[in-house]
Amino acid sequence: MSRFIYKHFGDDCPKEVEKEYNRCRRYEKYLYERDLEHDVVSYDNKELMEIVDPASTEEYQREREYDDLWECRKALLPSALERLREHRFYEYELIQEYFFSDSTNTDNKITLQVLAEKYGVSIMSIKRSLNRGERLLKAFIIKYETAH
Repeated sequence: MSRFIYKHFGDDCPKEVEKEYNRCRRYEKYLYERDLEHDVVSYDNKELMEIVDPASTEEYQREREYDDLWECRKALLPSALERLREHRFYEYELIQEYFFSDSTNTDNKITLQVLAEKYGVSIMSIKRSLNRGERLLKAFIIKYETAH
């Protein structure tokens, strides 16, 4: 136990009260040091951090903005697909077959190999066409999004 400093109240306070007060303080100090030795943590209500509403934090606001942007972009996808169908039908067909095919049945899953055989081109050609289609969709969505 570390050193304890006895507190004197002066002549106005009875010696029994002073003695009891210092005995209680010494015991509290002992309990505190014992808790520290055993890694016991206690808290004081005054030291508790104020609970912050997550909706008021900057990080939450950024997440909400991102979610709103994502929802807006998802809403623009059908019109972007329609525009792709009008201007680049080949890429539109590939995207429809590859991404929107029935993927619940793994036996009928459309793969790059299946598409390459169907169209009589290489797998890399299919991959490039899919990437080009995705870039065109993204460009249309961003263009439409910034216009509104």
